[in-house]
Order: sequence, then structure tokens, then C-alpha cells
Amino acid sequence: MCQQKADESNIKLDFKPARNGLLVHADERLVRQVALNLVSNAVKFTPAGGRIAIDVQISRDTGVTLAVKDTGIGIAPKDLDRVLRPFEQVESALSRSHGGTGLGLPYSKKVVEIHGGSLKLSSQVNTGTTVRVDLPASRVREAATAHADQRVLQAAG
Repeated sequence: MCQQKADESNIKLDFKPARNGLLVHADERLVRQVALNLVSNAVKFTPAGGRIAIDVQISRDTGVTLAVKDTGIGIAPKDLDRVLRPFEQVESALSRSHGGTGLGLPYSKKVVEIHGGSLKLSSQVNTGTTVRVDLPASRVREAATAHADQRVLQAAG
């Protein structure tokens, strides 16, 4: 969903999906919105010629990790907590030119927490930002088990 905007801005998107037959037991619509928020923020705040790496790791032992790492404008250490609060934005020429409500990161953090996980930011000004989402191992299912659970839910519904 962000590829066209990235292409228009000459930003390379590098997506590494997990491929191990495991699935995440979560609200698909909400988790998809979290991923969209994180990637669209990365595209918004990465200048032309930049790069965004999206990496997903799934393990029955350690859970799920989604990492979105960009080579964007970055966030000063003093502002990291602030951008996770609703309606807060860090003022810069780039953020003013792109607008937004300041709700994407706080919303994403809350959705992840509702799923028993955590959202963490690390950043360096003029170098980039990494947003890491971790979901607990209790959210991981074998693909065959997940499909059987879905059939049971559909039959009961």
C-alpha cells in the first residue's frame, strides 16, 4: 500500500517476510493498520534516495517481531516519548510539510499493547528510526492449527 509513494520519492522498500509455516493469532485488521502506520511514517519521513527495511520474525519460542527501519530524518532522544503520546508531533520542516494528526504511533502502540505486546522506538537525528513491535509467543500458531481454530469459530458463529 505504500509502494507507490515510496517509488514517487525514490525510496527503496525492502520487505523480508517470515516464511516458516507459523501464523499470528491477532486481529488482522488492527495489526495490518499498525504495519501500515509504521511503514507510511517511514516513507513520510525518509528523504528521496532513502531506504526502508521491513523485517518480520516469527518463532514459537520468542513470539513475533516486526521491525521497520528507515534512513529518515530521525527523532531526537528527548522527543522519543513525546511522539508516542496522542496529537504530539516533533516540529521540523519535513513534518510540517507532510502534516498528520499525530495519532499513528500512539494508536499503534495501544493496539500492540492490547495484543499483549510492546512497541519501542530507537532513533538518531539525520540517521533514521527503527520501530520494533514485539508480540508474545502465545500469539503464534502453527498454520494447520490456526486454520482448524478458524473453522471451529466459523461453525460456532
